[in-house]
Amino acid sequence: MTIKMTRSSWLAVVAALLLFWNLAYAPFLNPDEGRYASASYEMAFGLNGGPTDWLVPHLNGIARLNKPPLVYWATASAFKLFGASSGVGRLPSAFASLLILVILWVWASRVWGRRAGAMSALIWATAVFPAAMGRVANTDMLLAASIALASFGAFWVVEACSKRGRTIATAALAVGMGLALLSKGPVGVALPLVGLAFYALLARVRVSSERFTRVSIALAIALLIGAPWFLLVNLQRPEFLHDFIFAENLKRFSGGENFHDKTSPLYYLPVVLVGLLPWTAFILTAFFHPNTDGRARRARLFLWIWSLGIIVFFSLSKTKLVSYVLPGFAPLALLMGAALADWPKLSPRLRVAAVSIALLLNLVVVCLITAIPKRTTIFQKDLVAKQWEMAPGVLLDDRIWPREEGVRWVWILSATLALQSAGWLICLRRPDTRTFAVISAGSSGLLVVVMLQLAGQIVTYEDGSALVAAANPELKPNEKLVTFRSFLPSAVVQTGRPVVYANFKNTSGLDPRELKVSPNFPVLTSAEKLVDWLDLPEQKTGAILIIKGPLEPGPAARLHLWGRNNDFFLYATRVKPANFSLDLVAPTKRVRVPSADYVPGSEDLPGSNQ
Repeated sequence: MTIKMTRSSWLAVVAALLLFWNLAYAPFLNPDEGRYASASYEMAFGLNGGPTDWLVPHLNGIARLNKPPLVYWATASAFKLFGASSGVGRLPSAFASLLILVILWVWASRVWGRRAGAMSALIWATAVFPAAMGRVANTDMLLAASIALASFGAFWVVEACSKRGRTIATAALAVGMGLALLSKGPVGVALPLVGLAFYALLARVRVSSERFTRVSIALAIALLIGAPWFLLVNLQRPEFLHDFIFAENLKRFSGGENFHDKTSPLYYLPVVLVGLLPWTAFILTAFFHPNTDGRARRARLFLWIWSLGIIVFFSLSKTKLVSYVLPGFAPLALLMGAALADWPKLSPRLRVAAVSIALLLNLVVVCLITAIPKRTTIFQKDLVAKQWEMAPGVLLDDRIWPREEGVRWVWILSATLALQSAGWLICLRRPDTRTFAVISAGSSGLLVVVMLQLAGQIVTYEDGSALVAAANPELKPNEKLVTFRSFLPSAVVQTGRPVVYANFKNTSGLDPRELKVSPNFPVLTSAEKLVDWLDLPEQKTGAILIIKGPLEPGPAARLHLWGRNNDFFLYATRVKPANFSLDLVAPTKRVRVPSADYVPGSEDLPGSNQ
C-alpha cells in the first residue's frame, strides 16, 4: 500500500511541476495580459523613473480601478524579485493553479484516496483550459484559486469530525473569501456562501449554532482582509465604490452597459466541453461513478453544486467572457479524478463509451488542423448550387503563418493525439488504474508541451508584441512609440516608458477624467490626422508607429515602412536602419503597400489583403 501511495504522490508532483513548464512561451498577449502586466510594472517601477503607487493601479499613467489589486500586487512583487518578463508575470497565475492542484489532491485523498488525488491533479494540470489559464497573467486564476480555497473550507466546516479540522476549515473559508474579494470583488464572497447554502439545503445539513458561528467568523475575517483596500481607495476617490459596485459589477451582470457582444445562454457549454480536452469524454465517468459511500456521496453533491452553480451563474449574466467560468473546472477535475481512480471498477460499457468518445474527439481535432469541410457556392449560368469541399485546415491555410512552417506542427500534434489514442485503447485491454494513470500522464503531459510550443509560434505571427520587441532597441531616448487602430498595452512593460495610444477606445476601465487630459491618449480618428499630429512642432522628436492594417497611400507616403507582423505594420518618421529586418507575414496576406520606401518593380513589400 505504501508503494502505491508513493507512486500516486509522485504523479501529483509531476503534474505540479508541469504547471510551471514554459511560462515564457510567448510575449504578453494583448490586450488582456498586457493590461495587467503593464499596470503591475508601473506599480513596481513607475515610468521613466516616476513615482510608484501600490494602492491605486495605473496603466500608462492613468488610474485603472475596474479590478481589485491582488493581481497587481502579486505580479508587481514578482517583477521586483525576478525582473519584468512574460515568464515572471505569469508566476502568480501558475502558483494559483498550483494551490488549486494541492486543494484537489488533499480533498480527493481524504475522501477517495491518494490515487484519486493524483488523478485529479493530473486532470487539472493537463486539461486545455486550466493549463492555458495557468499561463495567462490576469486575475481569473487567482479568483479560481480563492474560490477553491473558500469552497474547501465551506465543505469541511460542515464535514470535519475534529475541532482542529473545523478550525482549519474556517480559516480556509475566511482566507479564500478574503482573497476572492481582492481578486474580483463581492462575487468572490457570494458564490462560496450561496453554494454552501444550497448544499446545506439539499444535503439536509443541520445548521447548528457552532456551524453558523464559524461561517460568520469566516465572513468577518474575509471582510477584514479585503475591505480595507476598497475603503482606502474610496477615501482618495469618493466615487470609486459606487462605480465599482454598480457599473463594473451590477451593470455588467444585468447588461445595463454594453461591455461585450450579446451571447447565448448556452455560451459556456462548448467552453466547458472544449476546455476539458483531452479529458472531455471522461466526464461520463463522473456522472456514473459507482462510489456511494456517505461522505463520498455528499462530496460529490457539493462538487456538482460548486461547478454547476458557477456555470449557471455566469450563464445568466448578460456579459460573458470565456474566462469567467474557470472556477467551475476545479470541481469537475476532482469529480473526474475520483471516478478514474476506480478505472477497473467502472462498468466495461462505460469504459468503452468514454474511450470511444475520446478517440472520436482526437480525430475531430486532427481533421480541424489538417482540413475543414467548407460549403462553397457555384454559379453556372442560371444555376446557383452549393457543394461541400475540404479546405485547408487552420494550421495549413497560409493565414496564420507560412504553410511550410505549419506542416511540421500538424505532424507533431497529430502524432501526439494518435499516441494518446493508442494508449487509451491499451487501457481498455488492461483495465487497471496504474496503467491508465501512467499512459494518461505521459500522453496528456506531452500534449501540453506540444500545445505550448504551438501557441508560441502562433502568437509570434498574430500579436503585435513582436513589433514592439523589434522596435524597442531602435527607439531613441526622445522618440515616441505610437499605436494606432489597435491597443497594445504590453508595450508599456516591454519598453518601460509611456506609450501614445492614438484613437483609443476605453474598454480597459481607465479613469475617463484622467484620459481627457493625458497627452498619451490623443483623439486621432483618421490616418491623415495622425500624420498631421506627428508634424506638430511638439512632436518633432520623432516616432515609431505600430498600426493595425496598412495606411492609405497619402499618409503612407509621409512615413517609412519598416516591417510587418501579419495585420500589424511598423512605420516610423525616419528611414529604416540598414540592419533592421522584420517580415512575419503569412503568404495569403502579402500584397504591395504604397510607402515612401517602395520602388516600382522591386520585390513585394509586406502588405494586406483587406
